[in-house]
Amino acid sequence: MAKSKSDDGTKGLYLVTCCTSTRTEPPKVRCADMGTGLTMQSALERWLELLGNHDVSVTPPQLYRGVGFHTVTKIADIIGQNNVRVLTGGQGLLSLDTKFVPYDFTSNKNHPGNILDVVTEEPFVIPLWWNMINKALRGTPTPVADLLDAKGTKLVVIALNKFFMKYLQDDMLTAQNIDKLRIVVVGKSRSHVPTQLRQQVLQVDKQSISGTVGNRNDISHRAALLFIRKVALGEVDVGASVEQHQGILGNLSPGPTEHLTQLTPKEVLQRAPDLLEFDSLDQAYQEARRRYGTIGGIIAFRAAWHTSKGQDLVVTKTETKAAKAALSAIEMTNLYTQLDGK
Repeated sequence: MAKSKSDDGTKGLYLVTCCTSTRTEPPKVRCADMGTGLTMQSALERWLELLGNHDVSVTPPQLYRGVGFHTVTKIADIIGQNNVRVLTGGQGLLSLDTKFVPYDFTSNKNHPGNILDVVTEEPFVIPLWWNMINKALRGTPTPVADLLDAKGTKLVVIALNKFFMKYLQDDMLTAQNIDKLRIVVVGKSRSHVPTQLRQQVLQVDKQSISGTVGNRNDISHRAALLFIRKVALGEVDVGASVEQHQGILGNLSPGPTEHLTQLTPKEVLQRAPDLLEFDSLDQAYQEARRRYGTIGGIIAFRAAWHTSKGQDLVVTKTETKAAKAALSAIEMTNLYTQLDGK
């Protein structure tokens, strides 16, 4: 029998994760059923109308399958079924015992039959839709903030991929108790997390979960399982600080070995894709040098940069001169640091 609430060190610990595309039965309602040419409000009304034509018949554990959701059930066995929430674009935030209508909803423009093909009279804003669908179906526009601020909540662990994180951006920011939030991120990039919430990130080394069963789609679930198991084993208190929680997961800052190993520009950009989001190549090159030391010449870095961004390579004398000047500045800073340390 599944436990409802843990009496061990995980009491008050909640998980917020996402739905899966692998399901046990076909949808009764689809985005494509709504037609096109709608606003967000009219799309919501049409969606609710379609859902209302069917009886609620399944719960998340009955509908969702796949490796990722199997990991979620493992976490539920530790913290309790009642302490798991599932993010869905078409049904809002679900408890594991919530019954709903099987559906097919996506806001991914690369998937056929997505909501962006329905809402064409105005931009489709994912965080706003999240507020609207939850207010309509769950009675509150900000269910995650409500969970964070609820009496008895000690910690809320968010385990989502970059795409699903878009739904929760505004929701999380409305919470009063942000200190109870932990956002699990695999690797070093936090660019998909709102700037105001990056202090709540727990960074998990990909190598630490490489031996667990799963795939790239459930990597955040496995990282959350690693952390929650450590809490359950008493390695750290559920109410500890972010720094203490990060401490049991290890420090992901580049170590001496990583700095001594020269990486190619392509390898650097694969390890740190957030560098592609910098405003200029010059800034990205400076940051890459700061993190990884010697990474090859500026011309090679520029080629890898443009290739990774899918852009044509255009090399200008001005850019080269600026990058070399930046490199000289870094080297001088390193020299002064060494002298100060003597």
